[in-house]
Amino acid sequence: MLCELGYEVALVSTITDAQQRLEQVSPAIAILDVNIQGERSYGLAHLLAARRIPVIFATGYGDAEHPRELSTTTTLTKPYNMDDLRQALASALGN
Repeated sequence: MLCELGYEVALVSTITDAQQRLEQVSPAIAILDVNIQGERSYGLAHLLAARRIPVIFATGYGDAEHPRELSTTTTLTKPYNMDDLRQALASALGN
């Protein structure tokens, strides 16, 4: 869906891979699954926020489990569609 919206997408499958990727690039926005191979991505979200990179959580859990300091982070609840994604992007990017 992101490609259809004109975004260049880089996929990683672990939090370690994401951290290594961030040493090489600075994305315009990050969409994080909350649960990545059994590990929560909240630490990665903090790292991205420190770099002022907007974050969207994509999760089947909704926003109920987010730590208090990340409770206002835009969340896409799975399953989501193109309109949901557009709205989340606009919210996270301040459009």
